[in-house]
Amino acid sequence: MIIKGAPAGSVGFWTTHLERTDTNDAVNIRDVRGTLAQDLAGALREMQAVASGSRCRGNFMYQANINPLAHEELTPEQWVKAVDTLEKNLGLEDHQRVVIEHVKGGRQHYHIIWNRVDVDTMRVRDMGGNYYSHERTARQLEQEFGLERAPRVHGEREGERTSQRTDLWEYNRGLESGEAPKAIKAELTELWRASDSGPAFVEAIEERGYILTKGDRRDFCIIDRAGDEHSLARRLDGVTVKELKARLSGIDRASLPTVNEGKAQHAARQTGRDAEAAVIDERERLASMAKLAKADRNDNAKLKANAPLRDAQDRAFWTDYRARQDEQTEERKDAWRDKAEDQRSRAEAGGVTGKVKGVGIKVVDIVADVTVKLADFLADLFSSFVAPPEPQRTAFERLGDDPAERVAAIKAARRADAALENIADDLKRGDTVSAADIRSLSRGHLQEIAQNGDAGLLALIKRMEEDRERERDPGRGRER
Repeated sequence: MIIKGAPAGSVGFWTTHLERTDTNDAVNIRDVRGTLAQDLAGALREMQAVASGSRCRGNFMYQANINPLAHEELTPEQWVKAVDTLEKNLGLEDHQRVVIEHVKGGRQHYHIIWNRVDVDTMRVRDMGGNYYSHERTARQLEQEFGLERAPRVHGEREGERTSQRTDLWEYNRGLESGEAPKAIKAELTELWRASDSGPAFVEAIEERGYILTKGDRRDFCIIDRAGDEHSLARRLDGVTVKELKARLSGIDRASLPTVNEGKAQHAARQTGRDAEAAVIDERERLASMAKLAKADRNDNAKLKANAPLRDAQDRAFWTDYRARQDEQTEERKDAWRDKAEDQRSRAEAGGVTGKVKGVGIKVVDIVADVTVKLADFLADLFSSFVAPPEPQRTAFERLGDDPAERVAAIKAARRADAALENIADDLKRGDTVSAADIRSLSRGHLQEIAQNGDAGLLALIKRMEEDRERERDPGRGRER
């Protein structure tokens, strides 16, 4: 399984790219979470609107794609597991997202776009180290699903065993030539273990059609039967470079051909072969190609025949999946409605005062010309307490379709940030806090202060200062 991804910011480009039907046999939106719009363009525009009220500039999205190998196919349940696992490893849980399925040549692969901005906290997720999250997720899913281990996109990480490394370009080259790196490694390792000296090993590999050469940067290279070069050390499992040099110490490296000369020898050997044998090989090659072509036609016919059934099964699964998600969301809504009603009842009975802890901070109301404790001010403020925003819902789900209300919500969030900064400045100077600033805080801010009193207000200020510090130094305190 190969996973790639990067931050992105162009709504127009990704909408056009992901909805292309000229390069894909089918395009299906499998899941939309956290937005009112259920189409790709609308969902991305809503994400962009949310991000405009945050400190994110430019690449507010994160796009990733999950690609199984050509011969592998995942069930709908496995696709859900794959997307959710990648989301967790990237730290994008509960962020807005869109999941798109592409079918090309009978193969499935998935694209996922997340909003990097958390709609509840308006914090921007830092995507540093995303490549290692991709690789960790791929290895985890391969093991869980019993899939073949795919080569790394950029080779193995520094420090991993060289004998386990297969670069992607070598893997693809082996698919084209028929000389797979793994098969060559197994064959040469067997010959190495069966020989007792360097000359015996060289004779054995030459009998198998390999040519030993000297490399420009490596001591020894080989030319395989397809005419491609390999580092000999990388094609011997469990053999160190030191052990290789020791066994081949009796071989005169200066007398060996270079890699280019070895390729020329391979070409001459191919053209100088016996004519009768060449004809037989050509017939076998054509017969093998015809057999493979017939198998490909049969496989394509089966894929096309099974496509309607598979699409129906996939649609049924995703419909049921979204229904379960909606049911869980409704349960969370009901729980929070009950909690809000309980808080409202306590406020009406004067119970809010008992929940507000701490009496150190004082609030001055310039209009009324009075100064009261934070606890007393909140008790009066919460006498007409309105239930807090319901969790697990985006700002757009709470506001509805009216663009004016969306803009007003973003402005209110900005006023709340400015008020929190003013409060922080007042406390640093030892002044009383302005009642107008307290009233400008968001409902979430007020609820946390009501729950924790002075400590809650100081915690809000501390988080705000930490966010500002990360903005000044993006490399500091990154979430990994």
